[in-house]
Amino acid sequence: MNSDETNQQPEQQRQRRHHHHKHHRKGWTVTKVILVILGVLILAGGAFAAKVYYDVNQTAKTVYKTKGKTQNKRKANQSVTLNKKTPFSILLLGTDTGELGRTYKGRTDTMILATVNPATKQTNMLSIARDSRVPIVG
Repeated sequence: MNSDETNQQPEQQRQRRHHHHKHHRKGWTVTKVILVILGVLILAGGAFAAKVYYDVNQTAKTVYKTKGKTQNKRKANQSVTLNKKTPFSILLLGTDTGELGRTYKGRTDTMILATVNPATKQTNMLSIARDSRVPIVG
């Protein structure tokens, strides 16, 4: 072997290693870019979910906020004084008797919310569908 061949052989090995290193580095860069993009998407999704949660929570707080008195001092068997001219509400419930072969006796089949306003001499009635689905808090 002459000295030129000996010098070329380590140089070729270095070039191969160097070439291989560049390829590995390029793959690592693509992986880093993909990981950064995924991280940004996850952070954006988390921020969006937090914003939606905050908005829903704030809405729920304002919807269920009590106005005025929270406790009724009057007992259920006491009569309402109409001279005060303050509106009052009554919930009318009808129960299923189980006629016509139905097996579900005693369930509420009619719900009507009646609000009486003695000052304006008006009564508003709201019929609530029997099969209504509503979230119950608590």
